[in-house]
Amino acid sequence: MLTERKNKIMDILSKQKTISNEDLSKELFCSISTLRRDLIELERAGQVSRYHGGVTIVDATNSEYNYLSREKSNTKEKSYLTSLAVPFINEGDSLFLDSSSTVLELCKYLEPFNHLIVVTNGVKTALTLSTIDNLSIYIAGGEIKNNSSSAIGELASNFLSNFRADILFLSCRGLDQDGVYEASLSQALIKQKMIKNAKKVVLCVDSSKMDSPHFFNLTSYQDIDVILTNEKPSKHLLAAFSENNCEVYY
Repeated sequence: MLTERKNKIMDILSKQKTISNEDLSKELFCSISTLRRDLIELERAGQVSRYHGGVTIVDATNSEYNYLSREKSNTKEKSYLTSLAVPFINEGDSLFLDSSSTVLELCKYLEPFNHLIVVTNGVKTALTLSTIDNLSIYIAGGEIKNNSSSAIGELASNFLSNFRADILFLSCRGLDQDGVYEASLSQALIKQKMIKNAKKVVLCVDSSKMDSPHFFNLTSYQDIDVILTNEKPSKHLLAAFSENNCEVYY
């Protein structure tokens, strides 16, 4: 998990993009030596890039894959594992769908249903669903994250607070035996809001993301009810899922 100070560093850099070490230490009320240790850790995690006397945030496309690239990767695996989601959906359900390219694959399986209510922060997800009759679709407003087709930030989070969903379908950047991870803090915060406001949480994740921890801790398995994937997970992952009463389908 990020320390509070590292969270503040990333928040400042998300707005200013680059800042001198001196100015950053003043904003954080900490010494240059303390700040340097945090920046070294953030740089090792691929979140920032240090230069002489200052630091800049790593471009989002480096730490979080470009949406078009993600959409075209592992398409067969995504299609298969999202097909496993269909039995969990009932007529008249309310759904949270995150903005991931994996959950986008789920949209094509929703056409046979009637009277579903869908809430999403995914721009492309909402556009795809808008071609299907008998769906009520709500899309979160807010900042549109570059190259991600995602609405993020406080406005999007506040919008999601107005809803309680029967099921959340979400993906992630990676997972290991300790939990589930995201590539960016902004995405993690939106998904955490959805998790909090959903009765059932279904994680859709292809095998390439297994045993692949990342910098931002999204959630623990205590908050996940079902995991859908395309291959049998490793023994230690299955043990972690079982310890937290997560159902696994593949």
